[in-house]
Amino acid sequence: PATIRLEIPHALDIKRETGAIAFRGGEELSLTVQESQELQRIDTEEFKRNVPDFKEALASAFRFLKPDFQLRVRAETIQPQVEAVVRQKVRLGAESAQAAVQVDYTIKRAGLFGLRVVLPADYRVESVSGTNISQWIERREGASRILEVALKERLSGTYQLSLALARNYKEPPRDMAIAAVHPLGAEKLSGFITVVTEPGFAVKTGSLAGLTEIPYASAGVPSGSEESSTHPQASALAYKFITAEPGATPAWSLSVAVESVEPWVRAEIMNIVTVAETLVSGRTQVKYEIVNAPIKEFRLRIPSAFKNIEITGAQVRRRDQTNDEWRVELQSKVRGEYILTATWEFPKSADTNLIAMEGVQALGVERETGFVSLIARPPLQVAEQSATELLSKVDVRELPGWAGKVDAATVLAYRYLRPGYQLNVQAKRFDEAEVLQALIDSARLTTVVADDGQVMTEVSLSVRNNGRQHLELNLPPGNTIWSAFVAGDPVRPSKRDGKFLLPLTREVASEAPIAIELTFIGNNPFPKHSGEFNLVSPTFDVPMKNAHWDIFLPPDYEYSRFAGSMSRTSDAAMPMVQVYSLSEYNEQQRAAKDQQTLEVQSGLKAARDSLSGGDLRVAVNSLNRAKAKGFVEDEKSRELKQVEADVRKAQSSNLISAQNSYYYENAGRLGDQTVQLWDGRGQQRIGGAFESTAYLDGDVAGLQWDKLEKAQQVTVAKVSPLRVNLPTRGVHYTFSQVLQTETGKPMTVRLLAENTKDPSWFRRIGLTLLGFGVLWLAMAVINSRPENRPA
Repeated sequence: PATIRLEIPHALDIKRETGAIAFRGGEELSLTVQESQELQRIDTEEFKRNVPDFKEALASAFRFLKPDFQLRVRAETIQPQVEAVVRQKVRLGAESAQAAVQVDYTIKRAGLFGLRVVLPADYRVESVSGTNISQWIERREGASRILEVALKERLSGTYQLSLALARNYKEPPRDMAIAAVHPLGAEKLSGFITVVTEPGFAVKTGSLAGLTEIPYASAGVPSGSEESSTHPQASALAYKFITAEPGATPAWSLSVAVESVEPWVRAEIMNIVTVAETLVSGRTQVKYEIVNAPIKEFRLRIPSAFKNIEITGAQVRRRDQTNDEWRVELQSKVRGEYILTATWEFPKSADTNLIAMEGVQALGVERETGFVSLIARPPLQVAEQSATELLSKVDVRELPGWAGKVDAATVLAYRYLRPGYQLNVQAKRFDEAEVLQALIDSARLTTVVADDGQVMTEVSLSVRNNGRQHLELNLPPGNTIWSAFVAGDPVRPSKRDGKFLLPLTREVASEAPIAIELTFIGNNPFPKHSGEFNLVSPTFDVPMKNAHWDIFLPPDYEYSRFAGSMSRTSDAAMPMVQVYSLSEYNEQQRAAKDQQTLEVQSGLKAARDSLSGGDLRVAVNSLNRAKAKGFVEDEKSRELKQVEADVRKAQSSNLISAQNSYYYENAGRLGDQTVQLWDGRGQQRIGGAFESTAYLDGDVAGLQWDKLEKAQQVTVAKVSPLRVNLPTRGVHYTFSQVLQTETGKPMTVRLLAENTKDPSWFRRIGLTLLGFGVLWLAMAVINSRPENRPA
């Protein structure tokens, strides 16, 4: 401080001098009037009215009537008035102590450019945070560690400074001193101290001075140090202190006693056993409930009969086996719920159907309960033989939800309240029931027999398939296949053991029958004059529901004595003689064209339906079948092109999605690279510097698909279809058969054929005698005339 005499200039050679004097100081100075003579204090606003241009604040103003006045002012620097509230939370763990400190400053009168805090001796500074911090350094002043925090600008008002401190040790000391963080330069200091422990430890007050113990809930905790699921706390203590005249060191001391707490563990076990014909496999899930203290090691007892044991779980570090006992060590301690999963196999003896099972047991737990579920899939039947009293049957709906969804093939379920159960079950195989894998829903045969005995037959089948890959057929001896079509697509039948195999591929699982068309030819001697004629159908390895056979026989014959496995459907009607001419051929061609148009329309409809349902593979197959039908009308051609464009658009979209999915799934292996994902209109950039270009738009992807499809078509063997229009000429007879359950048995038709243009011997003799009689009668008439009589 300094005392200054204030003087002003005076006017000379005047009789009287009056005026006013005012003074002001800087922001960091405090001014006090020490002496004033011949002066009268006035309001500072009155002084400013006389000096309109002066706008700054004044400390004091005086009026004088004589120039010989005396004014002395004491000037001194304004000291800041600082109050601080410290909130310090110390967390004691198994390997370290963490201290989160929050200092709330209230700065009055003058501002500060820096803060100073005394640090504990054994703790290291992890972080310092606050507003407008320029830098912070740690230095020693004697035996004290001082943290100096420099600010970017003058600080006034309220300010919050946060510190994070840590101290490591091998194990917590039994009597631990709690170090204090002490802010310097505060005129008033108060605060709260909280001490918490991690699960597994308990703490209680040892000795304290200058502190008052309070409930933990009433003590504020530093920001960001609240309890969370990842950092739970067990026990907690709280204290409060108030220091009226803070010094250079803390005015309080505290020590606490730390004790270890034993964990309490409960285990619930879910045993899922799957019984197969030669092997019993299982999955055991052990759910631990850990309270009081975390643990790092689990022990299981697994029966020695179990093989191929695998134990998995989160943070598993190692697994050790000693006889039947398995020890599982984790990377870090866990608390709360933890699940271990063990998978195993149990070889089943082929000599007996009896299976004796024991469960996996959790060792070192306070209580163990669990469930057992048995899964048996057809054709096995599992039944209980004997079970200990520890097991009680339950419904499958009572199985715990944490173990996952219950398998639909679960046949038995049990619950036990303590370990040591044993369960004996018997696994038997069900008798296999015959299942109809395929059925010929309808069969229509059309046969044309020529005069020389050549036979051409067209077979149309409607087959319902439930799992067969091939339809096996056997032609009559001497017959040859000309063409075969399955679902409208030409096929080349394969041959095995003298029998032909037609593929029954099915793209969709539906009840729609499969259409099969087959044309074959053969030679069956036909009687020239009179005799019996036999027709034999192909044999199939599946039952037949309904059969219809149209037979066209040579004209100029009389047919009778019909027999065989098939019955004639028009016995009462006269047989119709059909002539095959150009008009009939054109009619067949028109019918084939109508059928072709109908099949194209059906294929396009199936393609549109599959495309709208999202089944692109079936849509492509239906479109290809429609395109394979050949020439279509202009309207259907436009519709075909439209559906083809829609399919191509969907294929290109799938290619783009697959490309983007590939880049997305492999983004983790690309590091800091950039991947561009395309949707046909734009892109999305991820990462750093590398660019991998996908498809630019849907048209490019469509061209890509076209090239791929053409490359695939090059490798596919083409089968040229051979369709035959049967020359339906001759006498038409129709035969039918309702049901044929026996497989491999042909349908037969027998008849007697008599040539009407070839007379018999009796008829020839009669005609000869008749001709001789007519000739004799004519000669008798000629000889009886008068002009022919002799003179």
